[in-house]
Amino acid sequence: MELVTNNDRNNDIAPQERRQLLFEYIYKNGSAKISELANRFNVSEMTIRRDIEVLEKKNLIMRTHGGVLYREGTIYDLGLAGNKVHLNEKIAIAKAARPLIEPGDLIAFDASTTGAELARLLNGIEDLTIVTNSLTVANIVAPYSNITLILVGGNLRSKALSTVGPLAADIVDHFSFTKMFFSCNAVDPVEGLTDTNVAEAEMKKIMLQRAGQRILLADSSKIGKRALVRFWPMEEIDIFVTDAGTPDEAVQVFQDLGVRVIRAEA
Repeated sequence: MELVTNNDRNNDIAPQERRQLLFEYIYKNGSAKISELANRFNVSEMTIRRDIEVLEKKNLIMRTHGGVLYREGTIYDLGLAGNKVHLNEKIAIAKAARPLIEPGDLIAFDASTTGAELARLLNGIEDLTIVTNSLTVANIVAPYSNITLILVGGNLRSKALSTVGPLAADIVDHFSFTKMFFSCNAVDPVEGLTDTNVAEAEMKKIMLQRAGQRILLADSSKIGKRALVRFWPMEEIDIFVTDAGTPDEAVQVFQDLGVRVIRAEA
């Protein structure tokens, strides 16, 4: 995603979107001055200070005298580059999640890379219906004769090959899923599930609202981290499938919240 400049956009940009771009800029540069940000985003310094206050309350950044610093431990959107990050763990998680799928399931898949690995394993499970906003998942399952595929239309987010926006949300709202398999950028027992992209987080939230069983697929590198947008509380997850690197104490914390935890074999 290209960052805005004075020539790119005016100050009519939605505050939530501006804060996302603001965080991306701070992440990439490590720090920034208030005056620099106001000039780059073509808004007043007062507006930038309000945005920074919101981001600081989420523990994403730290304020300094006249500026701001990136806070270590937060997550930035890797987009399609995330396909190769922790790939072995994602494959192991997908294999551990496959037994949770039953013939006749109507399943929602988000645009996560771990979900795509699970999609590769669905050939042969009878009478499945897959609803997804992921072009990657759709491309994987399209050849499978056992699957009825419904690809959600909407605005294309090229960075993740996913569809988002009001049209996509309206389509999803017409369904009732037996299960949803999804991931996120960061998992924290207190903060809940967070993501780096506002539109992507909104799609996940709407899918989760329509699902009977909510199954999180996330590797251990995401635990204890924070991202920009909070979209779902951890205690409202039914099953958390993670990798063998998740420590016993973390497993216990999630179990105390009522979440069933499955650790994939290494």
